[in-house]
Amino acid sequence: MTDQTMFPGRQGIIFYEIVREGTFGSATRDQITYQYDLNGDNVWRKPDFFRVAGPDTFSFLTGKDLVEGTVNVVRLRAVATIKGRVYASVPSAPIGTYVFGEIDRNYTLKTVVAADTVTVSWDITAALHGQRATIEFSDDSDFQYVGPVGSVTIRPGFSQTVTPKLDVIGENLDFDMVTYQTTVTTGPAGTGAAFTQTPKPTIVGTPQVGSVLTAQTGTWKPLPVTFSYQWSRNGVPLAGATRSQYTPAAADAGAALSVTVTGRTPSGSSASLESTPTAAIAARVISGVGYATNGTPSVGNTLSADVANVTPLGATFTFQWLSDGAPIPGQTRSSYRIVQADLGHYLSVSITARKTGYPSTTLTTEPYPVTAG
Repeated sequence: MTDQTMFPGRQGIIFYEIVREGTFGSATRDQITYQYDLNGDNVWRKPDFFRVAGPDTFSFLTGKDLVEGTVNVVRLRAVATIKGRVYASVPSAPIGTYVFGEIDRNYTLKTVVAADTVTVSWDITAALHGQRATIEFSDDSDFQYVGPVGSVTIRPGFSQTVTPKLDVIGENLDFDMVTYQTTVTTGPAGTGAAFTQTPKPTIVGTPQVGSVLTAQTGTWKPLPVTFSYQWSRNGVPLAGATRSQYTPAAADAGAALSVTVTGRTPSGSSASLESTPTAAIAARVISGVGYATNGTPSVGNTLSADVANVTPLGATFTFQWLSDGAPIPGQTRSSYRIVQADLGHYLSVSITARKTGYPSTTLTTEPYPVTAG
């Protein structure tokens, strides 16, 4: 007898189709029943349901003892009772089918209301039961595709009722579809009182490429108040620089940075103030390269380049030894043994330091006259 699975289903159900009988001598169809075992356990079970599909085929459903989220292996056999004697066929070849769990329909979205905003968050990883899914978040005005873990903040205004929802379409073959939704109302508008204290923001940190700058708002009144930020370079707003901290990039070197802070009360009052610009942003530099060589400049002695105090850490170096300022062919190590031909000439070494995110730096040590020793 042969068999074929149609699809892995929800709720631990497998639908087997096109099961073809072999020859059972004088057995008639009403003398034959069908059984299956699961994962090779040799416990032969009666199917939950089966139907005759043709003169030599039938279909059946099975759900007993199946394990969701894993591959289940099923074998089939036919059993015939003839004149009181039971005959069982040789089991079919095993069929392995992955069984998905049904998406949990009882998950609740989490919402946080703050004045005129609503933040909706979720984590439906466990609720998917192993299924991949297409997930769409929507509110009363917009939608976006999201992942199984995430959050979205919307601002419908004061005293507004909205119904955010998450539409989940599982990629199982039977198209498991679930919608999670919740209804929430934002807070009421206040009296509209204006701010009584709006201090000018300040910037804390070293004005240098790669060094974090932080905007400090000071104490605004009345409370509570929420803040938003916009950093600018030489007075021009920087795209995407809208957090309380900003790390200057190489493009900021030589420019002055400032930050504008906007405060908003739950009642809708707002004010914007700009900080004093920073000093010109310093470029990243590698320092401490090539100020000295170690050793006595005499024939037969060895000179070595000093790179012990270079900052920042992690720089790499290349070397070129020079005679009277001209490169000595092949002498590209950190040390050099002085030969007779160097007598009467001036030796120095050119050192180049490199580090990712920094411009390379090349410096040459002071030249020393070579003596006979």
